[in-house]
Amino acid sequence: QAREACPKYTPAQGNSAAAEAGTRQHDAVERAEDNEHLDDNQAYAVAECLAYLDKVAERYPGATVLKEEYWPIDAEHTTAGYADYVLISADGKTAEVADLKFGKQAVEEASTNLQGIAYLLGVKHRFPSVETVTVSFICPHMDVVDKHTFVPTPQVRDSLYLRVKVVVERAKLATQNPDDFSLASPSASACMFC
Repeated sequence: QAREACPKYTPAQGNSAAAEAGTRQHDAVERAEDNEHLDDNQAYAVAECLAYLDKVAERYPGATVLKEEYWPIDAEHTTAGYADYVLISADGKTAEVADLKFGKQAVEEASTNLQGIAYLLGVKHRFPSVETVTVSFICPHMDVVDKHTFVPTPQVRDSLYLRVKVVVERAKLATQNPDDFSLASPSASACMFC
């Protein structure tokens, strides 16, 4: 999302205490087990995520659940990511994608979130029979679950794919010469984290 706002965006390096806590919470959800290094609030957030994902799975008997798998959007591996949770219904027509956000910063809404869009493109690439993909961002520390259901018809899929391709190509161009800021698009939202 930040690279769409500014192709020169470069995330801060290093891990903060918050990032490390988020990683521990992700691991606890992935393993579905407690971690003694989580405080009560963090452990409760993990439990909320697990309960939410269990309710999703209950709606789809016989579904396939894939966790932390790599989802390229195309055969060229233009971009890809590791989705926290992907469910494919038994009939192969419905997918649910969930991404866990343990931070306290709002994320772009699901209907326009490039990370979620890339995951949906990856799901559609791997499972062409999928007719609907619901992308959810679960933010337990903010008491928010933001979700959007996409119907990736060929026209919708092509439009979303073009958007992602443009962001990736502009970012590649911007990184070719680290001292050239002609492609930079300064904005408070992107620059605060750059």
